[in-house]
Order: sequence, then structure tokens, then C-alpha cells
Amino acid sequence: MYRLPFVTILIASSAASAEPDHYVAGGVMFGAAEPVYDGYNVMAAADAGYRLTPLLWAHAGAAYGPSIDRFGAHQPNGGHNELARGGIEVRWCASIVCGIAGADLGVQHGSWTTTQYQVGMETLSDTALVAIPRVGFDVGGDALRLRATFEADTSLVSDETTDEPNGKRIFGFELAAGVAYLW
Repeated sequence: MYRLPFVTILIASSAASAEPDHYVAGGVMFGAAEPVYDGYNVMAAADAGYRLTPLLWAHAGAAYGPSIDRFGAHQPNGGHNELARGGIEVRWCASIVCGIAGADLGVQHGSWTTTQYQVGMETLSDTALVAIPRVGFDVGGDALRLRATFEADTSLVSDETTDEPNGKRIFGFELAAGVAYLW
């Protein structure tokens, strides 16, 4: 008779202390990426993850936003960058802080139109398969966390319309920050 309540309490307490195995996050990415050589981009970003093992997570994300040169939005100067990616990340935690390290593969596209520096109008564009190593941290509670990462977009294959040799170079870098919800 005493075993049944004990088993019920044990099952209830283990279910209550289970770690989250999903997350969604929204935030902003700020950085620089080709073909905007002398400027920056600001992108709205969304990410999601699913726990595969205690440390390893599957990761996917997308971002989109405008590009601007260092002199401001000289019309029609301007452009955009967009990114879709997926990969893995490792998360390890100590108290309320977790470290993050990951690598994604994705497609990044950027375009830039200018009349400021050239005679006439020039449009540059670049679509590339990118490898994206990233490191960062998140901090917070069991369900709601603040997340920050540094990312470097390395071009693997590119259809650039600029004159960089071999199409292989650092494509860009971003600092990303956002809020994640885990469940």
C-alpha cells in the first residue's frame, strides 16, 4: 500500500525537473557582410532548436534586414541581406549561465545599389553557400533566457558580381542578441 504513493511522487517530481528540449528565439543581428564593403546591416532574426543529447542541439535560423553604408542612407544607395541556415550547437550550463558553440551551413544573399561612388548606378549582389561558426552565451531562468552570440559567415561557394578572387573569403560577421523561450 505504501509503494503506490511513493512511485506516483517519484514520477511527478522527475517530470517537473525535466530539462527543456525545444527553444524558439527572436532578436536582432548587427554586423557587416558583402557586398556592402563600407557599411553594415541590421537584420531581424528568428532561431529554433531541438535537443538531441544532453549537450547537442539541432539548430535552424533565418534573418532579413537592410544594409546601409557608413555615410547613411543616400538614396538610392542601400540594399539588404538575408540568411537561412541550419546546423548543430553545443550548450553547457553552470547555474543561470550557459555557453553556446555551434556551426551552421546556410545560404546568404546580399544586394547593394549605389550612385554615390560610381558614375551612374551600380548594383552588386552576392548569393553564397556559407559556413557559420558561432560562439556565445545565454542567461536566465528555465523558460525565458537572454541570448547573445558572435558569428562569422565564411563563403564556401559564391556567385558574386564583384571582383574578389576565387569567391572564397570572409563573407561577414554579426553580433546577435535576442530572447529565447525554452520548453
